[in-house]
Amino acid sequence: MLLNNTVATDCRATAESNYLVTGETIVSPNYSLPSGVTVKGFKPYKNTSNGYSGMPDNLVWSEGTLGYVYLCALLGGTTLNNEAITYMDEILKLQNCTGSIGGVIHSTRAVTVGSGDDWDSKVWESVCPSAWLYLIINNPGVLFPNLSGISFPNITSGSVVYFNGTSFSLNPSPSSGTVTWEVTGTYSVSPITGNTTYITFAMAGIGMIRARINDIVVALKPISSPVVLINGPHYLNWGNTYYFSLPYEAGAYYDWSLSGT
Repeated sequence: MLLNNTVATDCRATAESNYLVTGETIVSPNYSLPSGVTVKGFKPYKNTSNGYSGMPDNLVWSEGTLGYVYLCALLGGTTLNNEAITYMDEILKLQNCTGSIGGVIHSTRAVTVGSGDDWDSKVWESVCPSAWLYLIINNPGVLFPNLSGISFPNITSGSVVYFNGTSFSLNPSPSSGTVTWEVTGTYSVSPITGNTTYITFAMAGIGMIRARINDIVVALKPISSPVVLINGPHYLNWGNTYYFSLPYEAGAYYDWSLSGT
């Protein structure tokens, strides 16, 4: 819950008008985006004479951009919900960039202004934006318990993207509305029905598959290759006992976890 929607709305508008950076690339010998791909997001400071003189205007700061994602989601509404999704996808580029081993890089270029400043930016994979991204995708309510009632780009609607070893489905099946599917990364989708889709797997890469009902994102699921080929559950027997299994994959490491009661 926002204590003051007017202040929050003004903060979002200020960020968009003063801190938005577009058309940025990664400047680093260790990380890179594919040719022709750019990223947009928000810089941490504005180049002013009030302490941040010399701060470049072409720097995307992952952690702050994900904070903007949360702000849009908290303000709610279709337009800002889609705005949140847009900038989350931008940060996924900074996780999926060449050179990354799975973390989100802190910023798109290294900056050191002055001597001994604690607001330097580095092009390193960082715990902070990686944690923000994980929480936004998997448990957005952990930071803001009063998120109920807003349309956030995750499973807060009660819908999940379910993979049975062959195809992806939206579960539970919606009783009304039009289901559409989208995918980011090096994949493509081939809808079977409105509720179910196949994706064309790439040999490598990370992406995100999402389901919309009437243009509102209701569920999403990170995907990767070739891990996505064994992502489960593959078989589920409903009853007093739940049985989960995954297809055998030579040399694979299977990681099981359970949340809830």
